[in-house]
Amino acid sequence: MRSAKLVLLTLAWAAPVLGQSHDMQYRTQMTGCTLCAPWVYAEGAALYRSNEGLPAGLSENWTPLVRAVVELGTPIRHVGFFTHLEFAPDDGATPTLTYGAQLWLLPRFKRMNLTGGVGLIHRRNGIGEDRPGAFEARGWAHAGAEYQTPIHEIALYAQAGTAFNGETGLTYQVGIRHPIAPWKAHLF
Repeated sequence: MRSAKLVLLTLAWAAPVLGQSHDMQYRTQMTGCTLCAPWVYAEGAALYRSNEGLPAGLSENWTPLVRAVVELGTPIRHVGFFTHLEFAPDDGATPTLTYGAQLWLLPRFKRMNLTGGVGLIHRRNGIGEDRPGAFEARGWAHAGAEYQTPIHEIALYAQAGTAFNGETGLTYQVGIRHPIAPWKAHLF
């Protein structure tokens, strides 16, 4: 009983100390650059799409997703650019490409953050679209949340996104991310 109280007391003391120091200090905001601090992430997620957005009649609504993400900062602390290259097994070998402008509610590398983005998506139409199977570019918007865990730069994320037109509706992702190329150089 006494040791359990000691463990709980230690955890109660350590949690605020660890939580305060875990914002990504090494990821500083660059100044004097046009495109700053590019970061590349590998992500694994579960993807949910509506029946109209499925690539084939035998596809599942929930499917695994592997995604490569590139984010570029700008001199404006909360604004940057994103590119997502997504592979879902139900879609075959052809990836979906999404890119555009990104907004972070808090400074970019806080432990918890809300995000949003607007841009374009290049993807295959689902079975509920006017031209099923055809590749089209459409306007795209997404909103999400990120949580940086204290475990070796692994972050959890959730995202909901939709094309501006078409029948597919919202898609949802829940997954994990890890940086694979934390460059610290200016591009321009």
